[in-house]
Amino acid sequence: MNSRAPFGPRAGTTRISGIDVATDRFVSVNGPAMDRLPDWGLSARTGQVEYHLHPAIEYEVHYQVPVYVLIHAYAGAEGRFSMGEAAPGPWRIDARTTCLVPPGRRVRVIQTSPLEFLALGIETERVERVARAAAPDWGGLDGMFKTVDPALAALCMEVRRSMIAEPLGAGGYLDSLADALLTRLLGWHLAPGAELDEGPETLSPAIARRIADSVEAQLDGPIRVAALAEEAGLSRAHFSRAFANRFGAPPRAWILSRRIARARMLLTETDMTASDIALRCGFATPSHLTTAFRKELGLTPTDYRRALAQD
Repeated sequence: MNSRAPFGPRAGTTRISGIDVATDRFVSVNGPAMDRLPDWGLSARTGQVEYHLHPAIEYEVHYQVPVYVLIHAYAGAEGRFSMGEAAPGPWRIDARTTCLVPPGRRVRVIQTSPLEFLALGIETERVERVARAAAPDWGGLDGMFKTVDPALAALCMEVRRSMIAEPLGAGGYLDSLADALLTRLLGWHLAPGAELDEGPETLSPAIARRIADSVEAQLDGPIRVAALAEEAGLSRAHFSRAFANRFGAPPRAWILSRRIARARMLLTETDMTASDIALRCGFATPSHLTTAFRKELGLTPTDYRRALAQD
């Protein structure tokens, strides 16, 4: 792949997941030292696009880039966010949300719950070429645009699978996916009323944080949604609706995503067997882990470990 990066480091910055970050503005709240990504944080680059698969950790970042940045959240999360010189305010991103940030915008994100996301740094020339083909009357993007769309989510799942399982020779395929993502997202941008509506019923930040911590502490065993609802002081039905609005997925789906995230970490950072990993992550059997893993990532735990070792 072409090693030319669409943006380079500036004075007083360090590169974190391909983004130039002010050295005094980045903090790993609850994760590994951030001068490097965990092994399953992956990067690739072609002529006009940088691809970064960022692991599910909590972080704070303040950055400004001269290119378009496309971001897709594989799960829901909450934190604080600001664009420009404004102070960060409460912010929530739902699972399967895709965002496009125009170049030159100063962005600050304080992520207070783990979030795995895909970030593409795309040169303006490429965005404008795709935009002219998809929407001749497109006049550019004034601010960040975000939407939830099953087709965009499926494309981003395929980008993730390709980056993990096909680390060599996938540049042309990744670029085709990037163009498809841009075409679809720009179409949504031009559709009236396409932006997300906030759910009226949600968990408070304090309760959401307590529930998330409780889930993480119990990942090696069964987790009852009814018990989480009781901990939140809500009926199960009320809790499930509020949970989905806060985290972007129903409780069981979100819990499963956290089990898989832990399994991915153990597959790359330990020599544990699949059987031991299944037990550590709350799966009843190795085959249960394999089934969930294949459905989420498109490959088995063994293939996942082999792909990262080869990469």
